[in-house]
Amino acid sequence: MLVETCIKNPALFPILKKIGYSEGILEEVNSQSRWRRVTIPFSDPEGFRRRASSFEKNVLVFAKPLNRQALRYALSQERVIAITIDNDNWMLLTRRASLNMIRQQGKLVEVYMSASSGIIFKVIPLAYKWFNVVFSSCASDMTQLWPPLSKVNYLVIHGADEEEAIRWVYDNPSKLLLYASS
Repeated sequence: MLVETCIKNPALFPILKKIGYSEGILEEVNSQSRWRRVTIPFSDPEGFRRRASSFEKNVLVFAKPLNRQALRYALSQERVIAITIDNDNWMLLTRRASLNMIRQQGKLVEVYMSASSGIIFKVIPLAYKWFNVVFSSCASDMTQLWPPLSKVNYLVIHGADEEEAIRWVYDNPSKLLLYASS
């Protein structure tokens, strides 16, 4: 089962099927979609706790910490299934202590494909050693949607082995859904 882990527009679901995905996770809490998610950017742990507790249990919570304290808090929360990294918070991956925490807690790291090329280039070597990674389109319109093969090619161009790129695009999103359904 091939899963796109972030879709911001429910109208994209028919297109997802055509380009090769079998499932998509909708970034919209008030929908009737089978899989729903919310990404909570935060720097204050108390604010995150209040927001995360306001969602139903079947909504997948992705944390986007903006500082190291927030990262530590997000990693300790059972409700958080992945840490989201993009241009705003990639610097959290520059310390070995942060990488060790991510590995010890077993959380996935989600990287937006819209993040700069340099960030994707920096995340690839870290993903080999420190954490499982998922690359998401996070598309709100058709032009932002990445077909699975294009994701794999883009990652290979940025230095990933083909085998690892395939695992990150094809296997890890399915693992995310398995974890979420348990």
